[in-house]
Amino acid sequence: MKVGFKFLARRASKSRKQIIWWKPSHSFFFLLIEESNPTSDPFAMSDDPASIWDDPRVNFVVQCIQSTHSKLSPGAKFDKLFRTEATCPIYFPPTLSLTAALCTFIIHSEILEQFFSDGTLKCILVPENLKIVAAMPNRLPKMKCLAISKTHDELTVDNIRSATFIAEIGGMSSFEHLELVSKNVLLPVLSNQTNKLNWGDLTSREITNCFHSLCRHRQSCRDELPTPLFDDDKSSSDEKSSSNRLSLLEGTILTWTKQIKSVLKQDPEAQLKLGMHPTPDVEIAFWKKKSNNLNSIFEQLQSPEIRRILRVLDEAQSTYCTAFARLCKEVYSARLEANDNVRHLRPLEKWINKLNEEDFGNLTTVFKPMLHILMLIWKHSKHYNTPNRLVVLVQEMCNSIIDQAHRSISGEQIFSLIDNEEANVAVEELSTVLKVCGKFKKTYLDYKARVATECDHEWNVHNGALFARLDCFMERCHDVLDMTQTIIQFSKLAKVEIGGTKGTTLTATIQQIKNDFKIQ
Repeated sequence: MKVGFKFLARRASKSRKQIIWWKPSHSFFFLLIEESNPTSDPFAMSDDPASIWDDPRVNFVVQCIQSTHSKLSPGAKFDKLFRTEATCPIYFPPTLSLTAALCTFIIHSEILEQFFSDGTLKCILVPENLKIVAAMPNRLPKMKCLAISKTHDELTVDNIRSATFIAEIGGMSSFEHLELVSKNVLLPVLSNQTNKLNWGDLTSREITNCFHSLCRHRQSCRDELPTPLFDDDKSSSDEKSSSNRLSLLEGTILTWTKQIKSVLKQDPEAQLKLGMHPTPDVEIAFWKKKSNNLNSIFEQLQSPEIRRILRVLDEAQSTYCTAFARLCKEVYSARLEANDNVRHLRPLEKWINKLNEEDFGNLTTVFKPMLHILMLIWKHSKHYNTPNRLVVLVQEMCNSIIDQAHRSISGEQIFSLIDNEEANVAVEELSTVLKVCGKFKKTYLDYKARVATECDHEWNVHNGALFARLDCFMERCHDVLDMTQTIIQFSKLAKVEIGGTKGTTLTATIQQIKNDFKIQ
């Protein structure tokens, strides 16, 4: 608190109208202020160079904080930061101004003093709670932060402005932050003709193309269409410049075309074609992602920047305009399909989650409402009522049931039960698996019959295409069940004793059969 004590002494010497003293309270010291003239702000910034805040370094940091955290103003949040014992070791009266509070608050920061004088500390972060951090976190904070970086070991009054870099970070993902800096800072610098006087045409074009390649990124399931910065002033008479501009814009159209086609070609059956076994939640997630991507692209195509580029190409009678117009129509149609599919699949999502999470024995209660919703989707949807969509979704339901069965009773568990002479438990579990799988097939066939009478077109899909994997799984379960039941029957031989003249011989033979079976 040495700095605070000097602050008090100097401030008290400047005004005879204030009585300032220290009062201990627990482990904190509170600054109590009484004013003889309540109309004036005793902590207002003064133009007097001898003022307590005459250090330009402190004033510079305060200005940066106020610029970054502009929403920080007197109120509940302000009181929480500056006027409670829990957050601040100095008590600030209600009349204290924001600037004065900031100065008094940060002047007690040891990290700030270290940042001014220590060459090893190159950067500090100032979040909204004003708790200065001396190290860059592994992950960017969700709230906005002020970052101050220095190029000199020591910050003095003379170099505080020239030897520091100021930035706002946080509140967005790293990609969003990089995109913002690229578009609003780096791109204008690269596009300024004054900066490229000594580059030459080839160098300038290569740097610009490389930069636009850098801007082609995808983030947060949204495909961003990179937009170049260009001057569409028609008064420009430089034919070479106009040709370069047209070439740049046509290259941009090609980039957009590739990105848009990559989204349009996304296939919901891709995982099935690769031999994987996706569940229905993968289908729902696919359409959500595709819907978000297409909506994002559609919104970007309506933006003023992209419409301006298309207008320039149209006026230049570029050959790319017609093809890109057709592509835009495809985006519109695909967007309608994706949004319609998401809307109709939304009621099914609840039951799909239950299918993946419910206890295996209770899955039979999920089948009827789930397939009833599937029937309604088939009846009312304009895009999801095709055999391909039906086959994929039912196959994925079967995959989910099989996964649940594996979690309920695995092969290792079955043989462990047999080794522990609990084959009866294994039989019960296998019987439950077969019962649940059979119930799903029966429920599907019941609704297939209802669809034939209630809908305009039937589920004309061969059952083998839907239940091929489920049938193989059930057949394997039947084989294991037969084996387990056989083990139970042979285990009964251990207690068999035959009487009569040949009883001893027959009993020994039975025991030998039992032992031979056990060895095998």
